Amino acid sequence: IFIKELGDKTLPPSCTMAYWLDHPIEGISPALHHLENHFSLLFPEVRLKGYLELRTVDAPPVKWQMAPVLFYAGLLYGDQTLDKTLELLSPYAADINRLYKEARFGLDSDLLFDLSLRLVKMSMDGLSGLTAGFAGEQYVEQLQSFVENFTVKRKSFAG
Repeated sequence: IFIKELGDKTLPPSCTMAYWLDHPIEGISPALHHLENHFSLLFPEVRLKGYLELRTVDAPPVKWQMAPVLFYAGLLYGDQTLDKTLELLSPYAADINRLYKEARFGLDSDLLFDLSLRLVKMSMDGLSGLTAGFAGEQYVEQLQSFVENFTVKRKSFAG
């Protein structure tokens, strides 16, 4: 944990948030602002910050910067695509460790490749149903171009 009032002082690993809740550290007990600070220092793959921060797509090449945004917008905002996405992925919730193991192989994994193709199709369907002010046809075409250049070739930005 990091306690602002203690400056740069490094605390031992045994000083966890759970420990601190029951044991004041140097006379300081945790308050709401400490908890908010603690959560701001966590970096999971998805963080809720008044919006969804998706860390796995942090810095794609400039040409493809909109591809992840378009992909997620199509899944999250398209008519019925969020429900379809959850329906597709829910069976894997009980076996999430399998997906983690498969992820080591990227799109060389037949399972992840198949899921990726199905998800991107749902995303493009979702995008095409959004208003022109939100996602026009050029965005669907840009995502399709990304899919043709990367996904169907089982490639990523990294190679």
